[in-house]
Amino acid sequence: MSCFNFVPYNGEIWNYVFVNPDAFGINDKDRSHLVWNMIDLYKKHEEKRDVKGEDYEGRITKENSAVMGGLCGTVFGAELNTPKGKRKPKIMLLNKVDASLN
Repeated sequence: MSCFNFVPYNGEIWNYVFVNPDAFGINDKDRSHLVWNMIDLYKKHEEKRDVKGEDYEGRITKENSAVMGGLCGTVFGAELNTPKGKRKPKIMLLNKVDASLN
């Protein structure tokens, strides 16, 4: 598990970092599924959502905007039941940068 990663969402690439990497027991596929749902929640202006993957289930919640070092974005918290017990990861979706030359 890396602290800075990306996940595809409907043709876009979104970067994220773990603010609290308490996601042990979640495989890479489930981690991508979890972050995809965070992006979808953000894009649909929702505040919380129940989620279920292959080896986890729980709830994600939009928390706040934050700055961490040189990174800024929206922080999401999750309360998850996994094969390794209850987990509470926090993930920051990084703000999108428009790199077009318009």
